[in-house]
Amino acid sequence: MAKHPIGWGLHVFLNNREASLAVDSGSSGLLISRAVAERSGLKPAARTQVWGIGDEGAQSGFVAQVDSIRVGSLEFQNCTVTVSDRKEVIGMDGVIGTDVFSSYLITLDYPMDKMHLGQLPPRPNEAASATTLNTDSGDQSVGAAKDASGP
Repeated sequence: MAKHPIGWGLHVFLNNREASLAVDSGSSGLLISRAVAERSGLKPAARTQVWGIGDEGAQSGFVAQVDSIRVGSLEFQNCTVTVSDRKEVIGMDGVIGTDVFSSYLITLDYPMDKMHLGQLPPRPNEAASATTLNTDSGDQSVGAAKDASGP
């Protein structure tokens, strides 16, 4: 039987703690498990309900601020994440919606098992804007990006 990818996962670092997140085009924002939040030292800012995980209905959770999220060589500061009260989310550390990367051109390289984030070309008659990580579906300007591999 041929092997075909059934999904994409990303290794990200939240406050320098590694997590494996499933990339989900049907999700919005960044949802992590309670275990990842505890490892990363996150504290609840507000209680919330989490929807859309399997067929179990609403689940309890909270919103928290992350000082640093690193994806590859990019690092984002002061980002909002949603935390499920569960120890795991669909068998992983969490889920990241593709809308999180709405400031980027996303290229999926299946043969090399890599996801590339590139700069979007500017729209006609607009200046290029700073790239951001959209971790809160209601806020398009959370966390400015910098290249973590350089000065």
